[in-house]
Amino acid sequence: IAGATTEKLNHLNEGGYIHDFVGPLGTPTHTDGLKKVAVIGGGVGCAIAYPVAKKLHSLGAEVHSIVGFRSKELVILEEEFRAVSDVMKIMTDDGSCGEKGLVTTALEQLIKAGNEYDEVVAIGPLVMMKFVAQLTKQYGIKTVVSMNPIMIDGTGMCGGCRLTLNKDGNRVTK
Repeated sequence: IAGATTEKLNHLNEGGYIHDFVGPLGTPTHTDGLKKVAVIGGGVGCAIAYPVAKKLHSLGAEVHSIVGFRSKELVILEEEFRAVSDVMKIMTDDGSCGEKGLVTTALEQLIKAGNEYDEVVAIGPLVMMKFVAQLTKQYGIKTVVSMNPIMIDGTGMCGGCRLTLNKDGNRVTK
């Protein structure tokens, strides 16, 4: 028992309830029918992006993986991504591994090289996903992001994973 809500849950009998309990949250990533996809992972978001890339690869899709990290010391799953990617780009803030720069730079280079993606999947820091979505919007490419930056309790009860959007779909900052 850590707080007011878990205290309430502790006092419930079987079949009891509390008002407005939320969770588990989320939707599985859609992978069926996609032929060419750019999968973008940022930092520890790569741990979630990799299974998506692997699944797409197993379904026969052409997978272009772009992964970004602050430095070489923080790179994870490099060999795993390479094994399931037709194109693999590593970007680091300091240039210590792969190319120096942002994942959006690599994505735009691939788009300008003539790659036409059915979808872009971006998983990582909110700011990275925001700029990926802004870039792909310019090119009319469907983009899916994964909102799991701070999953504390896995149910949505604490609210750490929630994101408030305005009527235009832009994030409302508090």
